[in-house]
Amino acid sequence: MNNSEALGCAGLTFRYLEQNKKNVLQDVSVSFPKGQITVLMGRSGCGKSTLAALLAGLYPENGGILVSGSIRLFGKKLSDFSIPERAQKLSMMFQNADLQFCMETLREEMLFCLENISCPQEEMDRKVRLAADKTGMTDLLDRKFATLSGGEKQKAALACIFLLQKGDGVILLDEPFANIDAYWAERIAADLKAMNQEHGMTIIAVDHSLDHWLERADLLIVMDGESHVLDPIPMAEVR
Repeated sequence: MNNSEALGCAGLTFRYLEQNKKNVLQDVSVSFPKGQITVLMGRSGCGKSTLAALLAGLYPENGGILVSGSIRLFGKKLSDFSIPERAQKLSMMFQNADLQFCMETLREEMLFCLENISCPQEEMDRKVRLAADKTGMTDLLDRKFATLSGGEKQKAALACIFLLQKGDGVILLDEPFANIDAYWAERIAADLKAMNQEHGMTIIAVDHSLDHWLERADLLIVMDGESHVLDPIPMAEVR
């Protein structure tokens, strides 16, 4: 067991059912250090989002085949965590925010999330208000998701992430600032950095740009065109 690792995988080979048995990922191994912010980059189609979904435990149950490999969360097999345990230790924000929600409004979504982790009823409203305030969604808590813009949906998804995560957990973000204006992207990035510094939160961000991470992230990991993960680069060497 690597005591400094929050999330990692070894020998992941994966393919989607509809892609004629072509592997999307081939023998991928990567380790994300505990308490650090890591940015995962690579050209479009190299498998970044697929890797993030696998690390979050969303596949192979949802339309794919894990040919080989294992995933670890704080040194324990990811599959050994119950769903409520995993939800409090590991959260993911999708690139397509519409995939994030199962209720009609953000308030309903957040209350549903809190019920799933057995949050005491008397704490729910306070937690909802705090998470909504962090992402500028307080005035939109009761608006139907169908009426929100793409950027507002992204912020709603981030509000749910802020809501659920405890101290030293892991947040996986897939293009977190897509469709969000520069002001809110910068503010949310600052809040994520504060969570990292104050609580030891591990943050893994799939992003096409370093704009909001260059001064905040610790490591850069690049996937090449063959879905190989290259050695981590300290962000200090990139600045």
